[in-house]
Amino acid sequence: MHRPKLANPITAAGIASSISNKNNNNNNSNKSKRSRQFSISKQPVTTTTTASATSSLPHYEPHSHSQLIDASIDLEHYISAMEARRNDNEPDVWAQLQQKESDILLAAELGKALLEKNEELVKQQEKLIEDYSGKIEKLEQEKHVLRQKLAIAEDESDQRVLELQSDLNELKDKLQTQDAAIRQAEKEKTILIDELQHQNTRLTEQIQEAHATEMKLSAQIQELKDQYHYRNSSLQEHVNSLESIKTELNLTTGKRQELERRLQHAQEEKESLTSSLEEASDRIHMLERHAREQETKLETTLQALERSQRENNVLSERLGADTNSMPGKKSLQFEMECDEDEASFTETGKPSQMWVEARSVYIQLKSLVDSLKVSHDDDSGLNSDISLDLESMDNTMSSTDRSEGDHIAIEFRQGMLSAMSDELTRLLLNLDAGNFKKMLDQTRNLVLEQEDEIKRSHQLIQQLEAKVTVTDVELQNVKEERDQARGDLVDNTDRDELLTKAQKERDAANERRTKAEVELAKNRVELMQANSQLLESIQQKVELSQQLEQWQMDMQELIDEQMRSKLINNRRVASSESTPAPPSSAAANLAKRVSSYKLWSLFQR
Repeated sequence: MHRPKLANPITAAGIASSISNKNNNNNNSNKSKRSRQFSISKQPVTTTTTASATSSLPHYEPHSHSQLIDASIDLEHYISAMEARRNDNEPDVWAQLQQKESDILLAAELGKALLEKNEELVKQQEKLIEDYSGKIEKLEQEKHVLRQKLAIAEDESDQRVLELQSDLNELKDKLQTQDAAIRQAEKEKTILIDELQHQNTRLTEQIQEAHATEMKLSAQIQELKDQYHYRNSSLQEHVNSLESIKTELNLTTGKRQELERRLQHAQEEKESLTSSLEEASDRIHMLERHAREQETKLETTLQALERSQRENNVLSERLGADTNSMPGKKSLQFEMECDEDEASFTETGKPSQMWVEARSVYIQLKSLVDSLKVSHDDDSGLNSDISLDLESMDNTMSSTDRSEGDHIAIEFRQGMLSAMSDELTRLLLNLDAGNFKKMLDQTRNLVLEQEDEIKRSHQLIQQLEAKVTVTDVELQNVKEERDQARGDLVDNTDRDELLTKAQKERDAANERRTKAEVELAKNRVELMQANSQLLESIQQKVELSQQLEQWQMDMQELIDEQMRSKLINNRRVASSESTPAPPSSAAANLAKRVSSYKLWSLFQR
C-alpha cells in the first residue's frame, strides 16, 4: 500500500502533539485495530533511529531529510485510528497509555529530525553567506580596477582632445595664411593682367605707327623708283636682270618649299617604315614563340606516341604470353590445318570476348581515321609523300575487309589493330606537320612583303637624293648669276638703294638656303640611319627564314625517321603476334588524344 509523504515535518509534529494531548475512549471490539496501529507505529521508531544513526555520520548528505519523511508514520491511518478511538464508548486505560507513549516517542523522533534539519540549514546558510561575501569582495576589487581604468581612459581622452584642438588651431592658422596668400596672388594676377593689357594697347599703337611709316616709306620708295626710271633709262637692262634674278629666286624658293614638302613626306614614310619594322619584329618574336610552342607540342605528341607504342608492345607481349599459356595438347598437324580465324572462336562456335573487344576497338579506330581523312582533305601540301603509304595500307586493309566469314560481316585478322593505331598516329603527325608548314609559309609571305616595302622605300630615298642633287646644282647656278649681277652693279654708285634691297634679299635667300641645306643634311643622316636599320632588319629576317627552313627540314627528317622506325617495329610486332590484341586502355588513350587534337585544331582555327 502506498503511503503519502508528509510535506512538512513541523506540521506532522504539531499533529502528533495535539493527538497525544487528547483523551479518547476505545472499545474492546477495536483491540485488534489498536494493536495493529501500535505495531505500525513501532516501525517509524526503528526507521527514525536508523535515520538518526545515519545522520550522526561525519558526511551528512541532503537525502537524509527525504529518508526521514519516508520513514514517518502514515498520518491518514493514524487520524482514522484516533477517530475510531473517539467513537469507542468503552474506556481502555492500558491501551490509551500505550498509545500516549507511542505518541510521545514519535514526537521526540520528529523533534530530533527537525533539529538536525535546522542545523543543516544553518550550516548551508553560513556557507552561502561566506560565498556571497567572497564574491562581493571580488566585485569590489573589479569595480576599483574599472574605476582606475576609467580614470586613465578619461585622462587619455582629455589629452587627445587637447592635441586635436591644438592641431585644429594650427590648421586654422595655416588655412588663414593660405587664404591670404591666395588673395595676394589674385591681386598680383589682376595687376599683371592690367599691365599686359596696357602693353598690348601700346604695342598695337606702335604697330599701327610702324605700318603708317612703312606705307610712307613705300610711297617714298615708289617716288624714288619713278625718279630713277625717269633719270636712268640706261639702267633698264640691269633692272630687268634683277627682276629675272628675283623670279629665279622665287622659283628656287618654290622648289625649296616643294623639297621641304617632299622631305616631310619622306620623314612620314620613314616613320611608317619604322613602325612597320617594329611590327615585323614583333611578328617575328611572336612566330618564334609560336614555333617554340609547336616544338613543345610536337615533343609531347612524340612522347605520347612512344607511350602508346610501349603500351601496345606490353599488351601484345601479354597476349602472346596468354596464347602461349593456354592449356590443351594439340598436334602439329592440327595447328597447321587450323586457320587463324578459327582460333578466335570458342568451342560453341561463338567469338571470344577478347576478339569482340579487339574488333570493336578496330572499328572505332577506323572510323576516327576516316573522319580525320575526310575533315583534312585540303591539307595535301605536306601529306603528299605520306598519303601514298596511307593509301597502300588502306588497300591492304580493304582487301582483308572484303572477305566475309560465316558469323561476322568483317573479317578481323592479326595485326590490323596495330596497323590502324599506327595509321592514326601518322595522320596526327601529318596534320601537325601540315599546320607547321602553313605557319612557315605565312611567315615567309610576311618576310617577302616586308622586303618589298623596304625596296620601295629604298627607291623613294634614291629619288629624293637625286632631286636634292638637282636642286643643289640649280642653287649653284643661281649663285653664279647673282655674283655676275653683283659685279655689274658694283661700279654704279647711284644704285645704292637697289643694292641694299638686293643685298637684303640675298641675305634672306642665303639664310633660307643654309636652313634648307641643314635640313637636307639632317634628313640625309636620318635616311642613312634608316637604311642601316632596314638592312639590319633584312639580315635578321633572312637569318630567321633560314633558321625556320632548317627547322622545318629537321622536323621533316625527324618525323620521317620516327615513322620509318615505328613502321618497322609495327611490322615486326605484327609478324610476331599470334592473336589480335584488344588493347582497351591503349584505345582509350588514343581516343583521348584524338579528341584533344580536335580541340587543339579548333582552337588554332
